Amino acid sequence: MRPVQLLAVSALLLSANAYAASFDSLDLYYSSADIELQGRSGGVDYSGDLDSLDGFGVKFRGSIAEDFFFSGEYQGSEVQRSGLTLRDNTGAAIATNDGVELDYTEWRLGVGLPFYRERSLTLFGLLEYVNTELKGSYDTTDGNGAVVSNRLRAKQDGVAAHGGVLFNPTAAWSVYGQVGYLKLDDVDGIEYLAGTALQVHRYGGLFAEYRSSDLEGGGGEVKLMPWRFGVYLLVQ
Repeated sequence: MRPVQLLAVSALLLSANAYAASFDSLDLYYSSADIELQGRSGGVDYSGDLDSLDGFGVKFRGSIAEDFFFSGEYQGSEVQRSGLTLRDNTGAAIATNDGVELDYTEWRLGVGLPFYRERSLTLFGLLEYVNTELKGSYDTTDGNGAVVSNRLRAKQDGVAAHGGVLFNPTAAWSVYGQVGYLKLDDVDGIEYLAGTALQVHRYGGLFAEYRSSDLEGGGGEVKLMPWRFGVYLLVQ
C-alpha cells in the first residue's frame, strides 16, 4: 500500500503550569478529525473527504534537566463506513457493502529544548521520531455474488522538527502555537498547531487545540485536521 494516507501528526502540547513549573505532566485527550485522502494501494485508487475520524490519546512529558525535556505519545483513531471512494485500474468504481472501515494508530518519541524564556513568554524546539500505521477493511462482491473481505495495512516512520511559542497571559491560563515539518517514508509536508490550556486545580487542568497537517508524496496526498480536547495532570 502507498502509505501516503497514513499520517499523523500530532504535536507537542504545552500548558502554562505544566511547562513553566516542572514540565512533568500526563495528558489524556479525545480527538475528532477531518481527513482528506488520495492515493493508491494494491491496484486500487482511493480518495475521500472524511469528517469522522475519532479516537483517544495519551501523552507524557518529563524534564531531564532544568532546560531539557522528553516527550512520548500514543493515539488511536477509527472511522466506520467511511464512504471512501475506491476505483480499479480502469477507473470503474468498486462497490462496497458497508463502506470502508479505517483504523489509524500513531506513536512518537521526542526530545526538546526551551531556548528562550522571558517572563510569560517561552520559545522552544522539539525533535521527534514518528511511527504511523493505517489499517483498512472493505467488502466487495465477486462475479458469483459472494461477498469478499479485503484488508489493507501500511506503516510509515520518520522524523519531525518543530518550533513553538508559549505565552502565559495569567498564571493559570496559557496559549501556544507550533509550526513544524514532518518527513515520513513516502510523504512529507508542513504541520501547525494552535491551542489553549487552563489550570483548574493544583494538580492539573483542561486544554483544547487545533492541528493541521498538509502532506504530499508518492503520487498521493493527505490533509489531517483534528480538534483535540482533554485534561492534563501534573506529575511531580
